[in-house]
Amino acid sequence: MLDPKDFIKFLNKTGINFFCGVPDSCVYPFVKNLKKNYVLANEGTAVSFATGYYLSTKKVPLIYLQNSGLGNATDPITNLISKEIYNLPAILLIGWRGHPKFKDEKQHIVQGKILKKTLTSFGIKFQELINKKSLPKIKELIKFSKKKSRVVAILVNKKTFDDSKIIKKQYNSYNLKRSDVLLELLSQSSKSDKFFSSVGYNSRELYQLSIEKNISRKIFYLIGAMGHTAAVALGSNLFDKNNRNTICVDGDGSFLMHMGSLVNSGNLSKKNFKYLMLKNDKHESVGNIDLKFNMDFEKFSKAIGFKGFILTKNKKNLKKDIKKFLNYKGSVFHVAYVKNKTLDNLLRVRNINQIKEKFIF
Repeated sequence: MLDPKDFIKFLNKTGINFFCGVPDSCVYPFVKNLKKNYVLANEGTAVSFATGYYLSTKKVPLIYLQNSGLGNATDPITNLISKEIYNLPAILLIGWRGHPKFKDEKQHIVQGKILKKTLTSFGIKFQELINKKSLPKIKELIKFSKKKSRVVAILVNKKTFDDSKIIKKQYNSYNLKRSDVLLELLSQSSKSDKFFSSVGYNSRELYQLSIEKNISRKIFYLIGAMGHTAAVALGSNLFDKNNRNTICVDGDGSFLMHMGSLVNSGNLSKKNFKYLMLKNDKHESVGNIDLKFNMDFEKFSKAIGFKGFILTKNKKNLKKDIKKFLNYKGSVFHVAYVKNKTLDNLLRVRNINQIKEKFIF
């Protein structure tokens, strides 16, 4: 394993001092040790943001991301900064989920298998960073990027960086638990209601609570595809002939990633569309990385077409707020501020085919 501080020093010596991106469980020890860092909404935005940095400074940026985020980053990588267009240099630090040597979750298998082929098809040179012995090759890769003005990639796996010195539990000041909100939502909802929950702890806690409390609901868990929960929920909402409540449970990171989906939801959804954002100011499931942003959610929700707005910040008002949320006559946008602390021994979503079949029929 490599001490992330040593790797940052190494990068600084090569002239790489600018860092931005979207956190990942493979790169989070690196991100945690950065003194200056920009956490962006999605990977494509990060590449574009880094492009602006280069255009103003002529200094090479580093963009960190998970390999699943290459899909978001493809447009600016291929149609903006590639050698065929503006030919601009950039370093991609890619967390390699689904690495062939390590057991991983199902949603990472496809991307893990094709990562090298994908980069090769894009004409992107790459090196895997394993330990200190890899640094000379990484140094040559960075030199190539600067000399030829090209995009290159450094691949890291979940055992590349040593995270033993990182304080993993740094909690926000909110006193409402995510599990409190989800359990109240499950308890008050109807068996006919349809749930859609975002990737990470939102889906995993909803899954665990429904099993532990024996509450049977139609729930479609997004175990991947971060940022797409609202779009999936909207598509189902518009074409559901039974006119059931559509309940979208999202996170603030997912909300930011593809915020345009919420504009579509506010303008296109039926009156039974219920959007709940659990805001904890963190990319929690990928290393508890800070995600602080200020926004008037009520004005935003009304501006994009939602009819109602609810804000919950404590357990005292939770029960009545959830009741209002579920019974609101019109599309409604609900924000609940929750602590970045999850259930113990948290389950992972399994039996995917059964979940699909149960949801559809």
